[in-house]
Amino acid sequence: MKKINYILLFVALGAANLLVSCSSSVWEDESAANIFKAIADNDPRAFNWITVEEVDKLDGTDKEMIAKLREFASDIDKNVPPLLAEWRKLGEEVGINWQDIKVDTVKVTDYSNYEQLGIESHEGYILAVSKGKMFKIRFEQAVEHFIGEGWRTIILTNFLPLDENGKVISKTVLKQDGTFDEFYRSLAECFNKEAETEIEKIFLTNDKGERVFQIDEGEKDTWEENWENFTLEHLRKDFINCINNDDCVAEEMNPAMLLEYGMVDRFGLDENEIFNKAQLWKVRFNLEKYKEVADCPDEAMHFLDGKFMKYKGLWYYIGDFDSGYEH
Repeated sequence: MKKINYILLFVALGAANLLVSCSSSVWEDESAANIFKAIADNDPRAFNWITVEEVDKLDGTDKEMIAKLREFASDIDKNVPPLLAEWRKLGEEVGINWQDIKVDTVKVTDYSNYEQLGIESHEGYILAVSKGKMFKIRFEQAVEHFIGEGWRTIILTNFLPLDENGKVISKTVLKQDGTFDEFYRSLAECFNKEAETEIEKIFLTNDKGERVFQIDEGEKDTWEENWENFTLEHLRKDFINCINNDDCVAEEMNPAMLLEYGMVDRFGLDENEIFNKAQLWKVRFNLEKYKEVADCPDEAMHFLDGKFMKYKGLWYYIGDFDSGYEH
């Protein structure tokens, strides 16, 4: 999506990302339905945008940010139509018929209280049905001036068609057979585009139907829960940025370590394949970059770290764990 310079842009993206995954409240459903109506009818007033008077009551610390919001609110009839036109076009490109769309569920995945504005911002996604097909529409910067009043600003970012299993239909393809750098960057792009079926390819299953994957004892239950409920939400926006900003370091390791990890004895993988063709890489947070920063960023929430194995020509994620044999 193109940047809209005159709309409110929050900058505090480092805030805690807690997946709330709450059920829709009435006003969230109504707010989503109203923005759909505004898009369908090209009617800025169908959505209850924040007013100048309400902006003037904000007591945030960032006066420049508040001024941008005030400028936006000062002429809704001028500032909103370009947004509606772009969202209408992006939705139509993936098959949405704006004259026939209904809100199914609203999921808020992040609540952020921005001191800069003195107001709470929500982000998440709207599940909607159009012409019998399901779509997932991402939103950010949805703020409510008074609790229970409904959203007063919003930005729609991704318009994603879903298949019959509720998975995102995406043209993004995981480059699982290239160099590690190509694979890892491709994986980040898959998270960015929410290509769930491609992301699932990073787990190797052995002949017994077991996932060839390890995690430190005591963390397995937490990891499984995080992967199912949090990982896509956390990595969706930040994974590529972390790579581009050199926030992570990838190091090649001796693939013979795969034997120590039990890839043959425990999981039954081909020993000759591992000795002759396998590769092993470890990804970690770039602590050197932040060694002078007192509060180091929460790296676990921004990129996928741990160990990756290339086996029979394809890359797989084999877990985030330590071994006493490594030195």
